[in-house]
Amino acid sequence: MLLRDELRISKPLAAMLLVGTALLLLMGCAVADISDIGTTPSNTPSSAPSSVASTQPPTLTSTGLIVPESVAEAMAANATPFTLRQPGMNVIDVNLADAADLVHGVHDDGTVVTITQPGDYRLYGSLQGQVVVSCKDGLFNLILDGVTIISDTPGALLVTSGDEVVLHLADNSSNSIQDGLGDAPLDADAPNAAIHSVANLGITGTGALNVTGAIDGIASTDGLLIADGQLKVSAGDDALRGKDYLVVAGGTLTLDAAGDAMKSTHDSDATRGYVWISGSQIIAQAGTDCVDAMSDVLVSGGQATLACGDDGLHGEVLVLVDDGVLNITRSYEGLEAPVVVVAGGVINIVSSDDALNAAGGDGSDAPDVPGVGAPANRPGGSGRPGGTGGGPGGSSEDPTKYMLLISGGTLTVDAGGDGLDSNGYMTISGGDTTVYGPTNQGNGALDSSGLTLTGGKLFAVGESGMAEGPTQATQAWIGVIFDAAAASTITITDTTDAALTWSFTIPKSSQCLVFSNPQLLSGRSYSITVNAALIGEVTAF
Repeated sequence: MLLRDELRISKPLAAMLLVGTALLLLMGCAVADISDIGTTPSNTPSSAPSSVASTQPPTLTSTGLIVPESVAEAMAANATPFTLRQPGMNVIDVNLADAADLVHGVHDDGTVVTITQPGDYRLYGSLQGQVVVSCKDGLFNLILDGVTIISDTPGALLVTSGDEVVLHLADNSSNSIQDGLGDAPLDADAPNAAIHSVANLGITGTGALNVTGAIDGIASTDGLLIADGQLKVSAGDDALRGKDYLVVAGGTLTLDAAGDAMKSTHDSDATRGYVWISGSQIIAQAGTDCVDAMSDVLVSGGQATLACGDDGLHGEVLVLVDDGVLNITRSYEGLEAPVVVVAGGVINIVSSDDALNAAGGDGSDAPDVPGVGAPANRPGGSGRPGGTGGGPGGSSEDPTKYMLLISGGTLTVDAGGDGLDSNGYMTISGGDTTVYGPTNQGNGALDSSGLTLTGGKLFAVGESGMAEGPTQATQAWIGVIFDAAAASTITITDTTDAALTWSFTIPKSSQCLVFSNPQLLSGRSYSITVNAALIGEVTAF
């Protein structure tokens, strides 16, 4: 996590061109001043724009933030994940159904198999009880090769001490680990996951692992690294939790959590508390956030399909995506953090409130999710306070604390609230962004304290009540107020060169359009049609 003491964007921006907002009205095809957005009825002509005196974004060194433009840049400031250790030649076989007569280092009291010496172990068979790894120092490799462990209490596979434990899922193996709540109330330091480790915990191999957690599924109070494997995790609260960090670098994951699907909770070290997805095929559904981090949420690869009761990706400091495929099919807010960066990848978001939200907050606006929360005998639960939406017209908070940057990738959002929302400033410098915004007048397709447009492709539609366009732009753009029903096709055509045309079919009704493309030319006239019916022409700024 970068220290946010100054704003740094690596690619220098060209000199800003201050422009107003051009609006095409259905009646009279007149152009309205930016101050008229959201207040001029669509059937009332308006005068041509005058000079715009609106609040402008600050220079890039005055906001008090550092904005990394890649996951590599963000990770350079974070703690480095541990490296998985491979088993050696001397592997000790442990039959969980009968481990009493094994060599030293393994003890079986009938219901608890305890491993007390560092080394490499192959576990197989069934156990009604617990497997416990307990050694003050040392590295452990546990090869799971057809294991079934069922415990009545939390911690079916429990690491109580050690430096590092790696679970290797043997080729063609199927493994199952399940725990229960037990009868005694849990204190804050008690194990609370079916696989619970106080040491760094890694999972790799090509086999399958099914985990059912009465509270959490897989948790480490140090780092949690998933490199490979076929994992299926069902949890009464969080599915995957690493305190220092959670890194998902490979494998196939199916996660079903009543709380968060993936999270990191370290809140006292600026280099920790992050979630990094760099690979893997993930299908996750969560009662609260699908990904939640006390610092950064970073995505640099893989493919994830997420259905979330609250946020899709939530970071207390940063959310950054620069590669991979991310499909958020259900969320309250899609991506939320004080700093949100889209630098690459393919992202599709459906949200009931803001799709992208550069903000912070205490979650007072987040929805109530019936049945979601900490189990009755778990003190406090592990959820973070949720974020709040930006609200109409941005926020009363200090805008220099928040930034939404889109510099690359393909982004498509369908938002019930604001499409792109920043409680501070917003910059679009690249990428291909499509926003299907709200159908209520209290939100807009774009909402910020100042939007800087320097490149990329942008098509944003929504209601006109909170319409917003760029306040600084070096790339041409147009703004249009009109009425278009759901399933309408909007076409923009260069009146000088008819070969330059762009068409979009919108999934819901809209009254406002903001459009920009590198081929758009300032001062050129463009015709606007809805379902092939001409509604007028507008000159691009």
